[in-house]
Amino acid sequence: MKIVIAPDSFKGTMTSLTAGTIIQEEIEKEIPNVETIRFSIADGGEGTIDAFYENFNGEYVEDIFTSPNFTKKEFRYVKFNNSAVIEAGQCAGFLFANPKNPMYTTSLGMGEQINHAIATGVKKIYIALGGSATNDAGTGLLSALGVRFFDKDNKEFIPVGSTLKDIVRIDDTLLKERVKDIECTLLCDVLNPLYGENGAAYIYANQKGASDSEVVLLDEGLQHFSKIVETQFSKDLSIIEGGGAAGGIGASCSYFLNAEIVHGIDLILDICNFDNALENTDLVITGEGKFDSKSMMGKTISGIAKRTVKRNIPLVIFAGRNELDDEELKKRYLIQEIYEVASPNQTFDEIKKNCNDDLRRKVRDFLDRYDKV
Repeated sequence: MKIVIAPDSFKGTMTSLTAGTIIQEEIEKEIPNVETIRFSIADGGEGTIDAFYENFNGEYVEDIFTSPNFTKKEFRYVKFNNSAVIEAGQCAGFLFANPKNPMYTTSLGMGEQINHAIATGVKKIYIALGGSATNDAGTGLLSALGVRFFDKDNKEFIPVGSTLKDIVRIDDTLLKERVKDIECTLLCDVLNPLYGENGAAYIYANQKGASDSEVVLLDEGLQHFSKIVETQFSKDLSIIEGGGAAGGIGASCSYFLNAEIVHGIDLILDICNFDNALENTDLVITGEGKFDSKSMMGKTISGIAKRTVKRNIPLVIFAGRNELDDEELKKRYLIQEIYEVASPNQTFDEIKKNCNDDLRRKVRDFLDRYDKV
């Protein structure tokens, strides 16, 4: 028997490496002569740098960078070969914002990390856009890279969500020289535009701590920024698919860094040669922290399921919480079972404390049921 194991991280509790290792260990204990292949997987959200670190023998680079609230903290990125992976969930991360309000948070630290990587000779930058606390249209990131933003008094400033409306002029002269030899790719798991009813502010800003009235202001700021860019550079940011990712970082980096926006899960699966691993595979096991309707919309499990179903390979899912009871979906993607790992009524602290043991227990439940799969 050959089993491919490829979970995402279980947000805030287990990394992809931890979850995958637990699943692999339990399977190899119980199934004689089994062949297992394990991948650390991410879709451009939390855990992306960890996935690159493990899959490509990467190196963590740790240093002091600007946090979402303009304080200085230690964050990290990953280098491998001649490339670096920057994750929005680090310097611009929701988990690191305190207080949490996208009116005032910044992506400045992400730009500092890019500068840091370029200074070491890196020529290829991957930017993972999931998990951000920001709605600054990437202006903080761009400021660190040399883009200058000016207000009506010709005073230079670093915009945040609440002050995007104050931009009257942009100077990108220094940026062009700094990144002229750099190739940039954006890993994204959403298709939202920069602004509007499906844009960065209206869809995500509430989750990041904005009130309903602040969401309106944030969207107006994104519209204003887009108009300034179109007026100065003849580039319409509003039509960029995925431009609303990470509070607008998708749109700004697409233009100013000439970055390609790709589906994070597809890129990672491709560069891991995941399809090759599926040859002669009997079963694929994946998982994530919460399995819900969003899971099948560009996230890790959807990316894996689309590849396994083409090869008629059954799929088993482990989820911290399972909030999607859809028999038609299970049939469509050959999902044999969805195992909910967390026990009912557990607090998050309890889930975090018990997650490793709970996952082992659920894997043993799976093995009891599928001992002859």
